[in-house]
Order: sequence, then C-alpha cells, then structure tokens
Amino acid sequence: MSFLVRVILTLRPMTTPWKLELCVDAAGHDETRVRIAPVGPDRSPYLLVTTGAVIVHCLGPVAVMSTAEAWAAARVRASDWLPADATARRTEATSSGVVYPVGSVLFDGRQPWNLSTAGAGLNVTVGCLQVRVRDWTALDTHVRVWAQACDLAVRAFPGKTVTFGRLVEQARISSIQRAAGETGATQDRRRGRGRS
Repeated sequence: MSFLVRVILTLRPMTTPWKLELCVDAAGHDETRVRIAPVGPDRSPYLLVTTGAVIVHCLGPVAVMSTAEAWAAARVRASDWLPADATARRTEATSSGVVYPVGSVLFDGRQPWNLSTAGAGLNVTVGCLQVRVRDWTALDTHVRVWAQACDLAVRAFPGKTVTFGRLVEQARISSIQRAAGETGATQDRRRGRGRS
C-alpha cells in the first residue's frame, strides 16, 4: 500500500526581518584556507575563505575587498586595543573528543564593517559576522588569510581588486587623518575655552 501526501505551502512575506549574526571568539591559531569555488562556464568565480570553523563565501571582488579592508584597518589599529602581552591561550590536550560548530556566511557586494573594543580584545564586525579577537596570534591568523584572499582576488578578478598591502596603506593614512582631525578638534576646543 502506498500513500501520496500532498503538502501545499503558502509563503507570505515576513512582517519583521530577522537579523542573524554569527559571533566567533578567536584566540590563538586556527587553520586557514583560501580557494576559488568551482563554478560552471555561465557563472563568475567566487572565493571561499576559511578560518577555523567559519567559511566566508565572497561572491565577487567587492565582497572580498570590503572584508579585507576591515582586517587591514584592524591590523593598523590593533596596537591601541590589544594589550602588548595578549598572547595566544594554549589549550591542553585531552583524551576526549571536541566538536566545533561550523558557520557559513555569504557576502555579496560591499559589506559594512566596524571595529570596536571588547574588554582586552577587539571586535571586527563585517556584515553579519563578528570576530572577537582575543590575542595577537588570532589577529595575525585572520589578517594573513584575508591577505591571501586579496592576492587570489587580484588574479581571479583582474583590474577589480587591490593588494592587501595597498589596503593596509590606506588604513594607515585614514588612521593618521583621523588622529590629526581629533588633535585639531581638541585644539579648537581649547582655543574656544580660552576666549570665553
């Protein structure tokens, strides 16, 4: 005897959008990998950037560049946020097994990004992904993988991307300009108080 079950779904638009975020605590070294996803002749290539248990699918050069831009800025500004003695936390080997969830994130187009402090570390937020960097080893791991992603993107998307070194240079210039603007604003406030 066989049964045929027919299910009819009515899809309605969501009245309230869900804001989904993936937050990762990064401490110490993680395995990394950058590769071009296999695509057919009718699709443009995209990059898969893996750090630890998180895979970021960058669907084009703009997604790669905006994410790498965040990590370049994090590298430049890290000395203000990460303490000098923030070294990798070591985990002791045990005889028990460990399970890690895997996160998969898709970036299409320019991703908004932000850097902020998080206690003794720093938060790097790109789109829906937030990485809480706890030490210098974790920062170097993420910076290195996005530098590799930039190098691969330069080859995969000729003329549409720049090198990671160029992004770091731009982040340094922005940091200097921001510091000069803050100094100028402080001096203007002091001058204003002196006139009163």
